[in-house]
Amino acid sequence: MKKGSIFNKVYLTFGMLVVCVASVFAQISSDKDPNADFSQFKTFGFKPGTVIDQGKTETNNTIMDNKVDDAVTSELTAKGLKRDDNNPDLVISYTAGAQEKTELEDAGPGFAGPGIYVADGWWADSYDEFWQNTYNEGTLMIDVKDAQTNELVYRVYGAGEVKNKSKKQDKEINKVVKKGFKDFPQQ
Repeated sequence: MKKGSIFNKVYLTFGMLVVCVASVFAQISSDKDPNADFSQFKTFGFKPGTVIDQGKTETNNTIMDNKVDDAVTSELTAKGLKRDDNNPDLVISYTAGAQEKTELEDAGPGFAGPGIYVADGWWADSYDEFWQNTYNEGTLMIDVKDAQTNELVYRVYGAGEVKNKSKKQDKEINKVVKKGFKDFPQQ
């Protein structure tokens, strides 16, 4: 057996594990207006969101509306706000999108297959290994606006791999909302 082949297998396995783990975690962030007086906000309501899938805009996706609505309502009521769709202090809207992405992964030196004999029984790789990863990347942006001024006071942004199963989508939406509203002021 070649000395390099064991190392190649270990590095390749480790590299694939890192890629799999990295693709699961979403990028989640939030931002708030430092001049907004959050103590004046007691109620919130929703506007239907916009879904953009592979470049096509959809403004009547009640399934996504309900998923985002449920997740945000849970977080904001836990923060002490009450839901009032008729006369809210804050208006919540969202934009969700998905598009196909392709990544070219480089395994780097040491991952390649058959190499050449160098000296003293060591093998050197003769090429690098590459592979292609295609997936759907989703983005969820939730805007919280002051109903009186229509000014943006808080924004949540999440991006990551879109899951095809509804339960996994629910879990990812809930994760984005929970982490995104973590810094929303308690009422």
